[in-house]
Amino acid sequence: MDKTSLLFLGDFAPIFDVEIALIQGRYKEVLNDFVDLIAKHDVISVNLECPLTHSTKKLLKTGPCLKSSPDCAKALSEIGITVASLANNHILDYGASGLIDTLESLAHNGVKCHGAGKNRSEANQPIIIKNGTISVALISYCEREFSILSPEHPGANPIDPIRNAPEILNLVKENDYVFVQVHGGHEYNNLPSPYFRDLLRFYASLGVSAVIGHHIHVASLYEEYFGVPIFYSLGNFSFCWDSAKGDDWYKGMAVSFSIADNHLSYNLIPHIQDKNGFVRRMNTEEISTFLHDIEDIRGVFSSEQYSAHFDEYLVQKGERAFTNLLLPNRALKWAIKKRWIKLESVIKLKRFIAYFHSYRCEGSREAIELFLEKTYGKLL
Repeated sequence: MDKTSLLFLGDFAPIFDVEIALIQGRYKEVLNDFVDLIAKHDVISVNLECPLTHSTKKLLKTGPCLKSSPDCAKALSEIGITVASLANNHILDYGASGLIDTLESLAHNGVKCHGAGKNRSEANQPIIIKNGTISVALISYCEREFSILSPEHPGANPIDPIRNAPEILNLVKENDYVFVQVHGGHEYNNLPSPYFRDLLRFYASLGVSAVIGHHIHVASLYEEYFGVPIFYSLGNFSFCWDSAKGDDWYKGMAVSFSIADNHLSYNLIPHIQDKNGFVRRMNTEEISTFLHDIEDIRGVFSSEQYSAHFDEYLVQKGERAFTNLLLPNRALKWAIKKRWIKLESVIKLKRFIAYFHSYRCEGSREAIELFLEKTYGKLL
């Protein structure tokens, strides 16, 4: 009987000390007991949260621009990483050239990638893995931030349920197992928002084998929705930073899937990284604490507190985002409308970029809409 196994890892940015160690071949120092774990799986997928490029031309955006050396592609291959998901908000941090460098360096080193490309067809191309009679498909989507492709430039594969649904249904029809990865959610909040919950449940309802989330940099809960496991966020796998972060930043989980006898099973593998981004599996005591925290999150998620929690959170976030969208005053608005004054001359470039992000990102729009409803809805 044909069997296969898959290991999904969360956000991985091989930067700072991790980049240096990987280029020097010190894989065991970075991954510790994950080296042996990776060797036991047929497919190992990681969310590669930065381009691999020598480019110095940063994308004009809010937030940090991340990158790592193309030499890390060789390290990923030698570690045993077989698939890199590129559908994330940092893959275009160094523009089209940075993305193309990443695609080429991964391909040169035999690491398959999906979720981003030179055009929509390429970005939307799934990974199909055949092991004997078993056919497995992987596809990735991400929120509409600065990395999303357009007709004018390459980029990441966007969340778009109307277009995603037929793509996924076709994969379900043609393959035995389909895994959907989704990069989205509200950063540092380990509760999925109502929108993100409904989105991942919608993908699950299409008959896939599992839905796997990442992006928020902290681990979240998991559930089974009509028998389909949904992992709202695996958290960071290895993501060192140049300043201290909260404790949850350093904790995450991998998920291992085993396919045998036409049956899919899974197992969680909690892990922890140190301040350098070097990762190891948690010990028994750490696992107990970690799973207890996950259950606390699940408790809020399934209770009446859930809506109240997110209403408060989203209203606060929405107020900040909406304030950034306000134009200066009525006279200026009129002058801009009449084209007497150019919008760019009134709004500083950084503010205009913030407008772009607030308009385009699903999480920001969700927050703004709730803020407006709660604050001004009673006046309508």
